[in-house]
This record gives sequence, C-alpha cells and structure tokens, in this order.
Amino acid sequence: MTLTIPQNFAPEIEASYIPNIPLPEPAAQAKLAAYIRDKWEDLTRKHQGLFMGMLADEKVSLREGQAPSLYISQAEDYKGVKTYLDALREDVLRGVANGEYPKIAAEQVNKIELRVLPDDPKTIEKDLHGLLYLPYPYVVPGGRFNETYGWDSAFIVRGLVLDGQFDIAKNMVDNKLYSILHYGTILNANRSYYLGRSQAPFLTNKVLDIYKNYHKLSAPTCSALDWLKSTLPGINSYYAFWTSAPYLHEESGLSYYNDLNETPAPEVVFSEAGHFDHALEQLRGVYKDKLAREASGREEPATYQERKDAYYLSLFYTPAEGDKPDALTPAFYRGDRAMRSSGFDPSRRFGFFNVDIINHIPVCLNNLLYVMEMETAEIYETLSAHDFQGKDEDGTPWREVAKRWTERAELRKERINQWLWDDASEQIDAAAKFPSYRDYNFQTALCTEYDIPKHRNYVFATAFYPLWTGVASTEQAAEIVKHVYPRLITSNGLMTSPRYTGSQWDAPFAWAPLQVLAVRGLIRYGYIKEALAIAKGFLNTVERGFAETGKIFEKYDMSDGSHNTSAKIDKGYSVNVEGFGWTNSAVLELQAALKQYKSHA
Repeated sequence: MTLTIPQNFAPEIEASYIPNIPLPEPAAQAKLAAYIRDKWEDLTRKHQGLFMGMLADEKVSLREGQAPSLYISQAEDYKGVKTYLDALREDVLRGVANGEYPKIAAEQVNKIELRVLPDDPKTIEKDLHGLLYLPYPYVVPGGRFNETYGWDSAFIVRGLVLDGQFDIAKNMVDNKLYSILHYGTILNANRSYYLGRSQAPFLTNKVLDIYKNYHKLSAPTCSALDWLKSTLPGINSYYAFWTSAPYLHEESGLSYYNDLNETPAPEVVFSEAGHFDHALEQLRGVYKDKLAREASGREEPATYQERKDAYYLSLFYTPAEGDKPDALTPAFYRGDRAMRSSGFDPSRRFGFFNVDIINHIPVCLNNLLYVMEMETAEIYETLSAHDFQGKDEDGTPWREVAKRWTERAELRKERINQWLWDDASEQIDAAAKFPSYRDYNFQTALCTEYDIPKHRNYVFATAFYPLWTGVASTEQAAEIVKHVYPRLITSNGLMTSPRYTGSQWDAPFAWAPLQVLAVRGLIRYGYIKEALAIAKGFLNTVERGFAETGKIFEKYDMSDGSHNTSAKIDKGYSVNVEGFGWTNSAVLELQAALKQYKSHA
C-alpha cells in the first residue's frame, strides 16, 4: 500500500482533536534505527540454532527427559532432512570446539527428535509438541515468541525491506509459502500446537515487496518473474483457506475467524494460567445473578447488560447438572482459538473474553482479503505484461485471471460496505449514535431474542482498515476521523480501544501494527496532520522507553506513554515482551512517513 494523497481532497477536522505533539528528536530516532539494524541478527533464527536454544518454548512443557521435537510435514523428505540435520549438528559441535560459539559448551548442543506429523495433529500429546521445520532462516518477534508468527511477520518483512535486509525478507516470504503448501496455511506460528490455526492474511503485499526489490538480492537463484510465478500456488491455496468453510459466511459472501478445534489451546493452558478458570468464574457469577433475578419474580432480563449476559450464557456456559460440574462450552474454546487467530487476544471487541468472534463478520479480516484480491490481480497483471500469452494451470490466460481477481475485490468492497458499514440507526447506546465500520453479528435470531444490535458497538482501531485499503468513500473516511479518531488519539500514540477492560488489546494500550495501518489510512485520504500526530506520539513513546531501558517492547501504555504495562493486564499474558520485531518495523515505517510528509508536521 503506497502513501499517496488523493487529488483535490484535503479534509479538515476540529483542531482540538489533534494533539500538539513535538517532533521526535532526530538524534534519538537515529539511535533507534541503528539499534533496530543491529537487532535483526539477534532475532534471526537459522538452522544452526536448532541445536542451541532455537527449539526452546516457554509456552508449553516437555515430557521429562524428552529431547526437543522438530516436526516435518508428510510431504517433506524425512531422510534428506535427517541427514542434513545430523551433518549440521556435527558442524555445530566442531564450531563449539573451535570457539565459534563462545557462549555454548558441547554438552549444551541439543539432540533433536525429528518427527513426521501424524495424519491428525490433535493426536500429538500435550508434552510432545515441538517446532515445525521451515527451510529458510526467519526473524522472530522476541522473548517468549521464539518462532515465526503470521501477524508479526507481515510487519517484520516490511521493516526488513525498509532497512535493506532483502535476503532475510525473501526468506521470510518463502517460508510462508512453504508453510501454506506443507502445513495447510500460514500458521499462527510454526509450532505443532498451532496447526490448523492461521492468522490475519497478510501475504500478497509481502510477495510484491520482494518482487519489486528482487534485483537487490545478494544471490538470486532465478529471475524475478520466475519467482513471482512460483508464488501463485501458495497464494491461491491461502486465499481458498480463508474463503471456504468454516471461514466463509455464505449469506454475505464475507469471511470470519473460526476454528475446527473445540478443546483448550495447549499454550493457554500452560502459559496463561487461570485464563479459562477466570472465564468460567465470571460466567458462573452471571448465571447466579440470573437465578437470583428469576427467584425474585423477574424472569426476563431488563437492562442491556442483563440481555447481553443472557446471550453469552446461551452460547458459552453449561450449568451444573447432577454430578456434572458447570463448564465452558466447546464453542467457548473454539472462539478462544479463533480469537488467537485474529491476533487480538484478548480484548472485549467481540464481547466476553473475545470468544464471540466466531459469530461476527470482522472489518479487519475482510479488508485484508480485499487487499489480497487487489494485489493478486496486480501479480497476474505483472506476469501477463511480461508474457501476454501466459496461462494459469487450468489454461486460463493470465490477463483473464487478473480480471477475475479485480472483480472479486470489487464485489468484496460492495459487500463490506453493505454489511459492515453501520449508519447507527439500530444502536441502543446514545454514545454509539454515529456511523462507522463495525463488526457484524450474524447470529441474527439470538440478536433479536436478546434485543442486541447486530453491529457490534465497540470503538476499535480496526475502523481505520477501510481507510488503509481504500474501501471507504471520502464521506465514510470523514466519519471515521470525526468519531473514531478523537476517541483513540493520545499525545503518546493511538490507543487500540477507549475501554479499560484489563485486556491487553484494550485501553490504555497501543500496539505497533495498528499505528502503521491507521497512519497509512489517514494519509491515503488526506488527513496528514492527524496521521503524523499518531506517528510523532508513538515514536516519542518508543524512544522514551528505549532511552530508559535500551530496549524496544511489544506494547505501550498510552495513559502515561510508558512501557510499564504488566500491572494493568489481567486477561492475556501480562509480561511486556522485549525484542520486538513488529515494533522495530513500525518505528522504521513511521519514521519514513514522517520524513516523507515533514512539511505537514
């Protein structure tokens, strides 16, 4: 997505909405950029590292005495991979003996249990989970996230490209394409317990990033066009993943986050102790309140909150019966997994513990798919321009395939504006009586039964996605800036939501990717000052934390502009992870935007 200003469109909003934020100090920002350049190597994982801590995972526990497991797909060459790894381990041991790895002793060089994935990954025992093999080096977020993630990689690749790290950026994209073809999708991350669970579909913009910089690779193995053509099977398969059951809402033709697994996610059970117990305890309390209300003779829920509680109980809670204790429903666990696929884990954006996500068509996902459709059309157009007679595998000329992708995108754009633009006429809360893009609850019978608006009344930074993608009209963009922007902007950056819920994706927290998408979207529609206020505030916040600690973090507190977030989080993991891949990339992206539009700052 390019940062361009539409001609003849320079809207203004009330100046009081835009905080007066000082420009970041150039010297301090230069130190940040230099640190980030050095940090890429620390965050890069290569095959040699498989024997020196790369397999470590604090999110699950291993069976006592068990060597760490590395899993490969049934489509991979087991013998070839094992021979390669055995030889590589000997190389590492020789390197240790020669002093090439001064911090590692020979007895610390791991052995690896190489395993082929079973037909049903759900049969992997909880203490035998492990890393999934990828053929190329990759950059991890950092800290407890010692693997490559879908969400994070989308921004990390962009940061690598901006920083001139083209080889590792291409490796990251090639690993994503490998993951699609060998593990079924771009996984939440490359661990066995994430199989079947994808994350937000960023792919084609990364493919185009690499293609447009292909001439800068140190040692390309084929032509840029041949590489671009090789990405098509992965792109088509990944698109089919998101536009087929169980992720397709057939009536609207739009997609939503879902999951086929209805059991507790292993990494949550182990590393987010009490998360499910906390949810059950809250629903138990809601159920007791319901019984007390009914005992008093008032059977029907009266207030909006009582109606919403009754809705959640109907979906996610099973009362005790006989000798069976009360419990969370399978739908709760499916919703929890789907919420983690979205990346927003957790907030209250989709209601109780975010698990009602499985009943909502989300603004974010469908805008990402719109971008994927437009960019896939661009990829086919590029191929066709260089080979006008070129054809897809089924014999369809590339120029015709490009046209089909454009038509898909235009249809999705129409559907997004039909289903996800809310004129607010149905909203019950007076504070929500403004038009906006909102997630849509397709459980319409339940919404009617409990008198709940179908458009979710929850201000969230994902309302800026349609500006980033260009799906919004100029009038719709103006409504977002008028109503959503002032509710989220602070002098330290953009909050994720204005609601304080104890969840890590709600107020007062800011996350780097949403700064980037909001800034890009606002600039696209001519709101330069509004965009640069976000960029300046967030860059200053990151720099303050860096000056204090020498580190960059995953999330920041917008109430005081600090990295001290842990004490305010009771839903999600409270630790503020250091590293941090996508924040590093966001810093580079926001610095570039500020430089490009410095005359407006």
